[in-house]
Amino acid sequence: MIKVAFAVVVLTGLALAAVQDDLGKIVSGAEKTKATKKKLTADQAKAIATACGLKPEDVETSVTILEGWAQVPDAQTTDKARVLGIVVTAKGPKGAIKIGVAVAADEDRIVNVKVLENKDDASAATADFYDQFYGFLWSGAIRKSPDDLKAMLAKSKDNKEAAALLEISVGMRRLGVNWNALVKKADKTSVPYAEEVAKIYDAAVKRVGDLAFLTDRQRKTLSEDLAKAAKTMRDVIPKLDGTDTAKKALAEMDNLCNRCHAPMRSRFIDQREKDGVGNGWLSPEVELVIPLEGSKELWDAVAKAIKKAVLTIRDAK
Repeated sequence: MIKVAFAVVVLTGLALAAVQDDLGKIVSGAEKTKATKKKLTADQAKAIATACGLKPEDVETSVTILEGWAQVPDAQTTDKARVLGIVVTAKGPKGAIKIGVAVAADEDRIVNVKVLENKDDASAATADFYDQFYGFLWSGAIRKSPDDLKAMLAKSKDNKEAAALLEISVGMRRLGVNWNALVKKADKTSVPYAEEVAKIYDAAVKRVGDLAFLTDRQRKTLSEDLAKAAKTMRDVIPKLDGTDTAKKALAEMDNLCNRCHAPMRSRFIDQREKDGVGNGWLSPEVELVIPLEGSKELWDAVAKAIKKAVLTIRDAK
């Protein structure tokens, strides 16, 4: 009986080790994968802990970095690129959550985030939260601390353009989460998500005038496109019946969104960085949309673990 129990423990340990050493468990289709032991210096670990709002002892100095080749979201090519990953543990209020995080090796972009083991509440595995990280671009803000975040938010209130950029960008991330929930069923149960999308467009229209980095013509075009998107979204609501007609209407809506994203997205990202409100805080206070399920404490712990993972991948040698 003891031998059987021991065998179960050994097999369980081997299975978990396999998950932690396989990039393919985090990124579907990853090829030529390998795992390498790397180190963080004490100073690096301390800096990561500060950036994440963690204690220094919460940042491991001996880590396993996963490597392989996989498709990178929003890449300019369909060719696979080098991807790095790591498995970290978030300390949820009810238990540990093991999370796999993968980033592009040659670009500041998250490739995927995936729950590998959950000993907390079932809500800790809510897909909509982790979907936000797919293709997420970050800037130098990722190395800033929670105190820096508070200072940034306070300072941005005195800069109309910075405040508008932040409000529109954060709104668009929330729009993305609502959009994903909307298109899953595209039926009557999706109406609240559609209404929220329209409201986010309405709010963005009101702030376009403060975007001084755009020309008058660009502001006019952007404002008109956002207003059109809000109206189109409200026109789609009565059609949300789960049929192909509803899905076609949403596809047309998606095309309208892409008209703006293609020419504007990189400009917004660059200007946010210049105005000191760059992407990458990875905080529920700014960029991350918290699901209705689960506590704020839970999602805060998960967000900190993901930020720690990204910084560890970048710094470990």
